[in-house]
Parts: sequence; structure tokens; C-alpha cells
Amino acid sequence: MDIKVKIKVVIGDSRNMDKVKDDSVNLIITSPPYFNAKDYSDDYSGKDLGNINNYDLWKKEIKKVWQECFRVLQPGRKMFINIMNLPLSNDANNGNGFKTLNIVGHIIDMCVDIGFVFKREIIWHKTNGVRAHFGTYPYPGGILINNMHEQILEFDKPNGDGSKYKHLSKDIKEASKITKDFWLSLKNTDVWIMKPYKSGSREHLAPFPLELPTRLIKAYSYISETVLDP
Repeated sequence: MDIKVKIKVVIGDSRNMDKVKDDSVNLIITSPPYFNAKDYSDDYSGKDLGNINNYDLWKKEIKKVWQECFRVLQPGRKMFINIMNLPLSNDANNGNGFKTLNIVGHIIDMCVDIGFVFKREIIWHKTNGVRAHFGTYPYPGGILINNMHEQILEFDKPNGDGSKYKHLSKDIKEASKITKDFWLSLKNTDVWIMKPYKSGSREHLAPFPLELPTRLIKAYSYISETVLDP
């Protein structure tokens, strides 16, 4: 079957995706900017979600993105969010010592509050994650642990009538079949081992490996469907 892939880039604000119709997206895969972790731009007015210094304000604004995702997602279909809990150094925590922000838990709570059903988390095991400092080594008491994983959160938008695949033809379904080996690679473990991009080879400040969205698109959408990264 000859299917052409159409890629559309919309320059706008994911908190107001007015160019995307209600219930028109079949799958959402995204990785939002972390709270104050990277400088994505010089805009610190609150318009750039990656440059919001106040965590409570960041949560308020990022929730607007999930609300829009809920609106545009077809009932019965899935949204995947790649995220991790954010370690804060003593300096980043205003001199109050090391801590970790529970971003994963907060995002789950936001999405459930909006109406999503939280299904599960997949662990992305990175082979060269963030290396921790030595801490109190060689003495006990303050051993810091390398951060070697991120979460991929799976959410469903509820569907009352069970009609989420009625728009697909038999030919499309047949052309979208997955192999047994690929199915088993998904079924047998919720830990995915994937290397992040190497430092110096990046064209984006925080890229995830191409394999991550590729696996999700192949597993949870059909040929000809619409996939959104807000």
C-alpha cells in the first residue's frame, strides 16, 4: 500500500492548539520542557514553558497543554509523555540541600484530574545517563546515585461507545500489522534500553532517541492516522 507521510509544523502555543480540531488526533507522544532545567530561549516572561522559574506556575501552565491534548485526542486513544523526576542541586534549591522534584507524580495527578486514565509507566533505561558527583565517598552517609532512567507515562482518553477503530479500512489494518518479534519486545518487558544522543551530536537541547517515538507510533497507531507532538 502506497501511503505518503504528511508532516505539518504549526508555530504557536501548545496551551492553545486552536488549529487542531476536537477528537481529531489518534496518538500523542511528547516530552515537555522541564521546569527551569535548560535555557530554551531568552524569553522569561512565562510564555516559554522551559524558562519558568516558579515551579507552581510551571505546573499551572503545563496543565493547560494536557487539557488541550485531552480535547484534540480521539476518545479511546493514547497519550505518552516522556518525563523524569528532576534532581535539584543545593544551589538550584536555594541553598537548602539536594532534593528531587516529583514531576512524574504531579503530571500523573494533572492528567487524571483532567479526565485521562493513567494506564502504566514504561522505564526508559539510558546506558549513559546523568552521572552523580562523588558525594561523601569514600565515607558512607551521602553516596549519590547515577540517574540512568526516565519514565514514559501512558494515558488513555476514555471512550464510551467503543468505536475507536471504525474509521480504519481492512486494507489499512492489514498494512499496519506488526511482527511477532516486535509484539514480544513490547509485551515481555516494561523496561526499554535505548541510548540517548551523544553530547556534541545534538541539534536540540534535549532530544530523545528516534527509537522511542518510532516504537510507540508503530505499536499504538495505524498507517494514515494522525500523531501529535505538542
